[in-house]
Amino acid sequence: MLLNHTGITSKLQTAGFGYAFEDDKLAEVARPIGLDDFSCDRFDVINRPLVNQPGETFQYGTSMDWAGIIVKRATGVSLETYFQENIFGPLDITSITFQPSEESKSRLAHMHKRDVDGGFYEIDHIYRKPLVVKIQEEKDNLLCAGGHGCFGKPAEFSRIIALLLNDGQDARTKAQLLRPETIDEMFTDQISDKPRYSNKFIPVSKPTLARPTPLTAMPEDHTEGWGLSFSISHHPSSTGRPAGAASWEGLANLYWFADRKNKLGGIIATQIAPYGDKVETEIYKIIASRTTE
Repeated sequence: MLLNHTGITSKLQTAGFGYAFEDDKLAEVARPIGLDDFSCDRFDVINRPLVNQPGETFQYGTSMDWAGIIVKRATGVSLETYFQENIFGPLDITSITFQPSEESKSRLAHMHKRDVDGGFYEIDHIYRKPLVVKIQEEKDNLLCAGGHGCFGKPAEFSRIIALLLNDGQDARTKAQLLRPETIDEMFTDQISDKPRYSNKFIPVSKPTLARPTPLTAMPEDHTEGWGLSFSISHHPSSTGRPAGAASWEGLANLYWFADRKNKLGGIIATQIAPYGDKVETEIYKIIASRTTE
């Protein structure tokens, strides 16, 4: 019997990809060798099975890495070159890159873990390969991971958030990187028929990298949507953001938000593992709340 199935497209938000650090099925199928989500090896992204049937349900995974691979194949240049020429260059952003220089690495924020007494100690960097290769040929062979691969100053990442709040135009350089209608589409819920329930328990298979979610209990009917690369709130948040605001997180406890209605955005950046650090989560809530006072 043939099963009906949905084909994967570049805009399908329920493509079926997953991360091994938070999906037991994917982690188990790769054992005993294992699967490194952050190896910078394109085959670790390409050679992995789907975790869901395409079109069935939303799950955060390697879709953005695949989007980067598509951009490279469509343009004939690396994602690093494409970003520098079409995003960072026009914005006069100089620190953000997939391939940090020796000077950039000298300013690298060290990765930390919290001890039982609430203090910190240093641990190995989660995303180490771009930090150890030196020859340009080796750098060019690394995967520019569209979902997590850039290093840079948080202040310069905030310029991109501001771009989202200003209909695609940079206030400093006046460069128009995206059309207003593109920004509108980015902030449109792409999975309105498959809402993400905020209280859904999501276990992790690699607790050294992340804690299970939700990090904070929500009302049972609390849902979120998904725009073009970020979460879309369905309800006003406890920090004062309205429904329709965008936000997302990074594995090392980085958080950002963009509230188009009130023209407010921000980024809080740490280098703490695992994801879901309770103290950092509370700090983020306090800072985000202060922006709406």
